[in-house]
Amino acid sequence: MTHTSFLRSITLRITILVLLLCVIVSVKVYATRDMTIILNDIRTHYAQTATIRNARDSSIALLSSFSAIRGNESRIRDAFPTADYIVPFHDAVEDAATRTSATVTATYSNPVVTDFVLPPQALSTSIEQIYRIDTTFVVEGDARSVEQFLTELEALSYYFTITKLESVNAEQEGWEAKSRTTITGILYATHEI
Repeated sequence: MTHTSFLRSITLRITILVLLLCVIVSVKVYATRDMTIILNDIRTHYAQTATIRNARDSSIALLSSFSAIRGNESRIRDAFPTADYIVPFHDAVEDAATRTSATVTATYSNPVVTDFVLPPQALSTSIEQIYRIDTTFVVEGDARSVEQFLTELEALSYYFTITKLESVNAEQEGWEAKSRTTITGILYATHEI
């Protein structure tokens, strides 16, 4: 084998190896891009599934509450403030807070429409859409005042559901320790459509 043919053989093998590596890298890049697209689709699907699951759970809770008050539509209607005027609920919460030794701060989100409508009242053609208003109460006080506020909140005649409760204690331990408790929930309200 001559020196020239040996160099050609090595050059040919190196060229084939480089081309093979280029093909492998191209396939890997293409496959990775497709995998990224597929993974993003899967993440989107899981997020949509979680949203649907949360909506279903809220629907089940709302419908079970309706069935618990079965036969008394006026109580159901009275449990919902109007979505554009929740002042009666806010006033009731402030009254409940004054009956405790806690300081309560309330925050309300804008109303968001749900899939629920109340059946029309007798001799009426108007339909009332159910809205949800995400609500946060920050309660500052000791454990007894938080417990009193929760009891007062539960006694209110409005449809309010607690979804999360977080408490941060001060330096000391026990019932007398000052804490900051965040109560997250949903206030359901109506609006005529």
